[in-house]
Amino acid sequence: MRVKHYLIGFIAILMFSQCGKDLTSPECILPLEEVVKTMNDCRNGVIPEASNISNNLVGEWKLVGYGCGFCVPHTPPEAYIILNETKGILMLKDDFDGDTLVTFDWRLEQITNTLEEKATYRFKAEPFHYALNMDIFCDEFMFFDERPFDGSLFLYQKQ
Repeated sequence: MRVKHYLIGFIAILMFSQCGKDLTSPECILPLEEVVKTMNDCRNGVIPEASNISNNLVGEWKLVGYGCGFCVPHTPPEAYIILNETKGILMLKDDFDGDTLVTFDWRLEQITNTLEEKATYRFKAEPFHYALNMDIFCDEFMFFDERPFDGSLFLYQKQ
């Protein structure tokens, strides 16, 4: 029953969402300069411990930054994520790929960085969806940036 309420809430958010004053483009996405600054600030303030990351992830998230490598130009998507301790819902409205509603299980997967010899973490969702690839986590933001590999950038802000 609880998932049903989340789904109804997500649909309402998606259908009636409006950009806030801090989001300057009509597609509700921050300008690239602000996205890059936010990502750099987040990298400098990452949450180092898996338990702290997991606790911080619980809540609602909104896509505020988007980019892609060598993709076909298109209107940036709108995306919302709601997470509890083990489950989540992704609503993605994308003119290029169509609209998607996914319920998923999630966990953090440890990645060993052999250059720096320290552990980092990646968001793992089952079933997999390309909009859920996060590997950088700070207090207010989470993101992944695969543009150098001809992929996408998705920057989410906690609501």
